[in-house]
Amino acid sequence: MITKDTVALPKSNGTNGFYPDNQNGKPKPKIADILLTQLTDESDVPPVEATISVKDGIFAIKGDISFVSGMAKSGKSTICRYIMATALMETLPEGFDSLGIRSVYCQGRPIIYIDTEQPKAFTMKAKDEIKKLLRTEQLPSNLHIFNWRHQAYRQNRDCLEVLFNYYQNSALWIIDGITDFLGSANDEEKGNELINFFMRKATELSTTIVLLIHEIQNTGKLRGHLGSEAERKCGGAISVKKDRETKTHWIQPKLLRGSGDFDNYAFHYDEAAKGFVSLTDAKTKELRSQIDKKEGRITELRRIAKAVYGDAIRLSRAELVRGLKANVPQNPGQGDDAYQKAISRMIVEMLDKYNILTLTGEPKDSYKILPEIVSA
Repeated sequence: MITKDTVALPKSNGTNGFYPDNQNGKPKPKIADILLTQLTDESDVPPVEATISVKDGIFAIKGDISFVSGMAKSGKSTICRYIMATALMETLPEGFDSLGIRSVYCQGRPIIYIDTEQPKAFTMKAKDEIKKLLRTEQLPSNLHIFNWRHQAYRQNRDCLEVLFNYYQNSALWIIDGITDFLGSANDEEKGNELINFFMRKATELSTTIVLLIHEIQNTGKLRGHLGSEAERKCGGAISVKKDRETKTHWIQPKLLRGSGDFDNYAFHYDEAAKGFVSLTDAKTKELRSQIDKKEGRITELRRIAKAVYGDAIRLSRAELVRGLKANVPQNPGQGDDAYQKAISRMIVEMLDKYNILTLTGEPKDSYKILPEIVSA
C-alpha cells in the first residue's frame, strides 16, 4: 500500500505557479511572471481535444476535469466502467453496445481507477466487469485499480499526489468519489482548493480526470459547496438517474462546454444478455413521456407544498389539510367526499411516493417539509 510514510511525496511548487508557498506571507508575483500567462496570437496552445463523448456530446477533453453525478446506486460506476473499457479499445467490437459512451483510445498509456467508496469485493467485481466488456481473461497491464475505502481523507490526498507524480504519462483517471478527499463537502476554502488541484493536475499531465460525486436528494444539485464549485469549473458534467418503477437508468447532460447537449437516453439490465443494454429510440421516447409526466407532477406537488408551508417547518395534519384546500381548488362537479379523498391522496404522494414530506412525532402527528424542497 502506498502511504506518505513509505513513499516520498512530491514537493509543492505553490498553488499559482508564480512563487512557492510561504506560510508566513506570500510575496507578490513579479510583472514578468504575470506577463508569461498572457495569451497572444503567438501563444502555443494546443486546440481542444475531446477524449470522451456521450451520444453526440463532448463530455470530457484532454487537460480538464469532468463529473459524473447521481444518487447512490443510480449507475454512476457503470458509466465509468464503459468509459474505461472503451478507452482500452482501439476499435469497438462488432455489435458492442457502449451505452452511447466512447473514449479516445489510450494507446497503451496508463488508466487509473481509484475507488474510495465501495468494499474491496465490489471493486474486484467492477474489475471483472471491465474484463468482460473487453472480452478478455487478463486485466490490461496499463489499467491500474486502487481501493482506498479504508483510508482517511488526508491519506487519500497524500497517496493521490504520489500517484499523479508516478503516472506522468497517464491517459485517463477515474476517481470514485471526490468527497473522500475532504473532511467536509461544505468546506468552501478546501473545496475550492481541491477542485483547483485536480484542474492543475489535469493540465500538467495533459490527461483527463473524471470525478464521481453524489447529488442531493430531490434537487439534482451536486453535494455541498464542493459540488457547486465543481459545476462552475468543470469541462463537462453528466447526471445518471435510476427510475425504479421502470428499472431503467437515464443519462442526461448537466453541463457540456465542448458541444451542445445530447437528448436524455436510457439503458437497463438485460437478463438474457447478462449485462446492460441501451433502450431503443422508440422505447426511450415512450418512457421519456412517462417520466416527463411524473416529473411534472413532482414539480407541481413541490410548488404546492412550499406554498402551504411558507415559513413553517412542521404542520399538523389538520393544518396541512387546510393549507392544501386553500391552494388546490375543488373541481367543478366534484363532490365533497371525492375532494377530501383527492386531498388525502395528495398527502400520500408527498409523503410516501415523492419524498416531499416526512411524518414526525414532534409534535405528535405532524408533517415536516424536507429542507431540500424549501431550498430548491
